[in-house]
Amino acid sequence: MGEQILIAIRRHFIVFPIILICFVAAGFSLNTVLQPEYQAKSTLIANFDRSDNLSNKYNELLANQMLTTTYQEAIQSLFIANIVKSKLSSNLTPSELLKKVQVKTDPGALILSIYANANDANQAVAIANAFAESFVSNSTLILNQANVNVLDLAVYENSSTPVKPKKMFNLAVSFFIGFFAAASFSLFLEKKRLKKVKKKDRLPNFRLETQVKREISTQLEGKL
Repeated sequence: MGEQILIAIRRHFIVFPIILICFVAAGFSLNTVLQPEYQAKSTLIANFDRSDNLSNKYNELLANQMLTTTYQEAIQSLFIANIVKSKLSSNLTPSELLKKVQVKTDPGALILSIYANANDANQAVAIANAFAESFVSNSTLILNQANVNVLDLAVYENSSTPVKPKKMFNLAVSFFIGFFAAASFSLFLEKKRLKKVKKKDRLPNFRLETQVKREISTQLEGKL
């Protein structure tokens, strides 16, 4: 099969690169048309009260690890989103702000990572930091014993490179799809060409057989 594809590509050496170039150009155009998206990250840490009792420390650590899940849901609540909207004086609704935010936690740690995506790096940074600071400032209103602090705020330098579109990935995918499509079409053309050749080869033989049959038939009629 591989050898057939190579033969088809060589024979249709004009069609193959044209199709491949068209797909790569489509991938390049997609990268140009898609609006860049930036991502900013701020982190929070859930603390526990110090105690001289080692057992209490361990229990408090486990309790705080369980609370991180609660914190995760609370950060993504409409309550916090409304505070963020006021803080940023944003034209976006609380629901639209929440769509730009994702909170992730590490089960083995007390770290909460707040990711904010936006079409502008500065906006992404502002949203991530606003959610972090708003939650820390109002966490006790949600949980009486909440003890969470900002670990790192998002900064522009770490968010200035767009995360979408992934240009090299899109170009690579376009190339491989284009290569497959070009190879498939070349193979199709080659099979079609071979059928025509076989048909042409059969035609003279068919004519010869018909002529021979006619001559034999004429000779038999003459004897009769």
